[in-house]
Amino acid sequence: MLQPGELPFDHLKWLSVLLIVLMIGLLLHGPQPRRTTKAGAFWAYLLPLNIGIFYALLRDSPWSQRMNLVHEPAASDRIVVDPVTNRRLHRYGGWMVFLWFTLVTRLALSLLLVAVAFAFPTYLDPVGWSAVDVAGNRLTLP
Repeated sequence: MLQPGELPFDHLKWLSVLLIVLMIGLLLHGPQPRRTTKAGAFWAYLLPLNIGIFYALLRDSPWSQRMNLVHEPAASDRIVVDPVTNRRLHRYGGWMVFLWFTLVTRLALSLLLVAVAFAFPTYLDPVGWSAVDVAGNRLTLP
């Protein structure tokens, strides 16, 4: 029987918190994000399973060559024009990211967990439960 904190990845759980703190520090002291405002990026970084952070690292990070081609927008700009493709990039504000990304991803993760529960019902509870009364006698469950 494993005690709490004995699983192999339990010792690495602080890395997730460190990553969130580093991204918020980058958000406060770094350049303006291209696809979201800073308020929108803050809410995106708090998405479950660090989905928003992975999105930011892949698409909207200061070291992304593609995003560095787009000029740094002002804080109030809602549309940025990509000079290479002449395409308009809409910047999402804090309320838009909070309402859509946060609520939609939580709904999607909930539906994913329900699908896993239906697909693998016996693997979700590996412990065989038994009931005992106050005297310690084993009870049979119907």
